Amino acid sequence: MASNFEKLLLESEQKFIQALIDIDYKKLVALTHPKAIFVTESAETFSGIISLHTHYASIIKIQSIELLDRKVNFHDNYAIVSSIEKRLGLLNNIPVQSEYAITRVWKCLPKKCIVISGCIVNRKNTRN
Repeated sequence: MASNFEKLLLESEQKFIQALIDIDYKKLVALTHPKAIFVTESAETFSGIISLHTHYASIIKIQSIELLDRKVNFHDNYAIVSSIEKRLGLLNNIPVQSEYAITRVWKCLPKKCIVISGCIVNRKNTRN
C-alpha cells in the first residue's frame, strides 16, 4: 500500500504531465519551484519554469504523453522520478513522435510536491 507521501507525489507527477499537455502555465508554476533547474535534450539549461516556458511554448506542442516505465526513489522529503515517456506532438509545426528518458526531482512539502529540477534525454525520434 502506498504511503501518503507516495500518493501525493504521484498525483503531483500526473498533474505536471497534464499541465504540459494542456500548456497550463498556472499549473506548471504552482507545481514548480521558482528557481528549479531544467536541462533540455540539447543541453540548454534554464532556471525556473518561466524561462523554460517562454522559450518552448511557441516551439513545442505536446499532444499526448504515454508513460512506458517509471521508477521512484525517496530520500527524506525528496523524490527522484525516472521515467520513459512516449510523446506525440508538434515541433515547429512538424509532427514528431519520440521516446524520452525523463528525470524530475521533487521536494515534497506537507500538502504538495514541487519540481526542483528536471532533465530530458531523447531516446528515439521519428517524424510522422
